Amino acid sequence: MACGYVSVIVDVKVFEDGNGADSQAIKDMLSDVKSQLAKEEEGYLAEQNIKEQLQKELDEYEKKMSLMEAITDKTNSVHALAEYPYSRRIVSLTCNTQSSELEQTLASLGEELQKRCRCQHCHAENLEVLSLLLQGDQNGDESSDDQKTISYLAV
Repeated sequence: MACGYVSVIVDVKVFEDGNGADSQAIKDMLSDVKSQLAKEEEGYLAEQNIKEQLQKELDEYEKKMSLMEAITDKTNSVHALAEYPYSRRIVSLTCNTQSSELEQTLASLGEELQKRCRCQHCHAENLEVLSLLLQGDQNGDESSDDQKTISYLAV
């Protein structure tokens, strides 16, 4: 675009130096430059709009990617917790950071379990219900007295 503008200036100087400048030719040349400039500006604005749209799409994809990474991390930690009692790895407390991460996750899950076993009305802890449920699961059978107690405490 700059080269075209320079050539127009050179052409205008040639017309001025000649035997009487043809003003109509100069006006036509300037109108051509003006129309070229308008076309270039229109193209620039179109490219600017495309760039903005692509930037918005990129931002959306980055948000989705970060959410997917967070979900993957949480899923992996849940899988690690589910596999923890069944894995038979030799764990060194000085060399393995996985055990400390698992302990922290286990502690946070324990706190969450305590919160969920707390009565919403009187804030009494209903951990007896949880222990009875766990005992029933381990024994495979629950007596009717245990079921009555569980239903009473669960309410």
